[in-house]
Amino acid sequence: MTVPIFNGYRTKSQISQAKIKSEQEDIRLNDLKDKVKTELATIISKWKEANTQMDIQETTVQSAELNHHMMEDRFKNGLGSRLELTDAELALTQAKINYLNAVYNLRMLHVELQNALGLLNL
Repeated sequence: MTVPIFNGYRTKSQISQAKIKSEQEDIRLNDLKDKVKTELATIISKWKEANTQMDIQETTVQSAELNHHMMEDRFKNGLGSRLELTDAELALTQAKINYLNAVYNLRMLHVELQNALGLLNL
């Protein structure tokens, strides 16, 4: 019966390598957690900004509609020109386009958030 007394520090080095691998995995896990937190914080920040932008665009559409009605009444009563009415129509159309862009951005952020949460695979 033989019992190896000296194994060339093999066991000690295997334990040391396992500890290093464990530390590396812990670092990777912490890095991944930080990336997820950063990504979610960025998306939430963009979400808040997009909501604010949509509210602003909604107010702009309401103002443009009011302006258009006023210009239409002025034109009907002979107090305004066709050019003023056309400008009001253009402003209203542009306000509606900007509102739709804000809605689109909000929906895209919703998809991005779902993807970041793992609820959607793109």
